[in-house]
This record gives sequence, structure tokens and C-alpha cells, in this order.
Amino acid sequence: MPIFIIMEHRLIKALKKQAEADREEALLTLETLLHSPAGIGEHTSGHFLEEGQKALQKLTDAEDQIETLKLHFGH
Repeated sequence: MPIFIIMEHRLIKALKKQAEADREEALLTLETLLHSPAGIGEHTSGHFLEEGQKALQKLTDAEDQIETLKLHFGH
């Protein structure tokens, strides 16, 4: 198998794994905010909202990346 095909496969695999890790981190943050708020350093409503928005954006970005890889590269 040509080296460029191996490298392409590894790159796509690495991108997908990174997006999956980002998705899991975002879900963990959202679950912590919802079910264990004491696990968050600051306890102001503004801080919770800000952290929730960051986690939601990270989740959305990660899921978009995973879907894009599937659509264009079949992974």
C-alpha cells in the first residue's frame, strides 16, 4: 500500500479521534454542570451559563467535524 494512502488514513483517524475526545469532554462538562455543580470552581449563574455555552459549542463543533469526516471520507 502506498505511503500516502497510509498517511491519509492515519490523519483522518487522528482527526476523528480528536473530535470524539472533544465531544466526550464537552458532554462531561455539561453533565457536571447539570448534575454536580459543586464540581465547578465558581458558582455564579453567569459562570454556569458561560461554561455551558462553551461546552455546547465544543460539542457542536466536534459533532460537526465527525459528520464532515463521515460525509467526505467515509469514516
